[in-house]
Amino acid sequence: MFHTINRKSKRREINTIGYDSLYSSVQLGEFSGDVFVKNEFPFETLGKFVEFLGHCDGLVYFWSDHRRLFFLWNPATKEYKIIPNPRENKYDILVCGLGYDCKIGEYKLIIVWRLRETNKDRCLFEVYTLGTNLNLCKSSHAEIDIVLGGRASGVLASGALHWPAIKRSRSKFIFSLDIRDDKWKELEPPKEVPENKSLWMKLGVLEGLLCVLDGDHQGQLGVWVMQDYGIQELWTKPYTITHEKVMKYKYYATSKLIWSFKNGEILFMSIGGDKLVLYDPKYKSAREISMAHTDLTSVVNYSESLVSVNSGTYVGGNQENQKDDSV
Repeated sequence: MFHTINRKSKRREINTIGYDSLYSSVQLGEFSGDVFVKNEFPFETLGKFVEFLGHCDGLVYFWSDHRRLFFLWNPATKEYKIIPNPRENKYDILVCGLGYDCKIGEYKLIIVWRLRETNKDRCLFEVYTLGTNLNLCKSSHAEIDIVLGGRASGVLASGALHWPAIKRSRSKFIFSLDIRDDKWKELEPPKEVPENKSLWMKLGVLEGLLCVLDGDHQGQLGVWVMQDYGIQELWTKPYTITHEKVMKYKYYATSKLIWSFKNGEILFMSIGGDKLVLYDPKYKSAREISMAHTDLTSVVNYSESLVSVNSGTYVGGNQENQKDDSV
């Protein structure tokens, strides 16, 4: 699933493409007009005021700065549900995450807030259970002293959501929250990742395992994989990438890992948001593909489902056509 901004109209668009079509397009170096399926999404007319945050099991979630609320959306059924901001306008959102708790059979929305009345390193993280009707019910919360980068969606691996973080001491770690028990912990990155760098690591999933992408002063991108979850000593480094299409600058990761194909090739999104790069570790080669007249803001691995958000409200329905200030 591609979240893009059309350079001409400045409108945000959400398009989906199958993996086979995606791979073929990257091989050819271009997207043909018929490979994308355009999705009308809730409150599309708000344009830049709607931010795509992430997805889980066929549900996609957004944040609207204009309306100061979340909404869940199932692109396959077009049903969506508005979720009021549980903190109203008291705090700023740092990061979010959505996961499914198999133990209780319910979704959970994780929100980390910046506490305005305290120092900038103080955060409040809260876990909300989305019950039978997908209404918010707070299940846990805690205040912690960390810095989290951007308003990124958490990376889901081994039943937990993960974000790169920095302590007050400026040392780097991975903030992990287990979806099953709402407990958070610190995961140590590979020892070889320099502690004194202020720039962020990038996290991803490679063949189902949590991975860290980190650049060095020689212009090399290290791809580290946690072979046994939670054990620092079992980080391995299967790839060191030097190709300039993947690693454009020294010192920090300039690409986001999107997907690994069965043949071993890896799909990246460039940090500039205008290109996809297919990297072949076997031959250390890379192919670029540009998005004509379009800027990429995010790309996620999305799988369709028929999960209902229990609202009875659908994109294109009467409630969707209300004025922007109706909520």
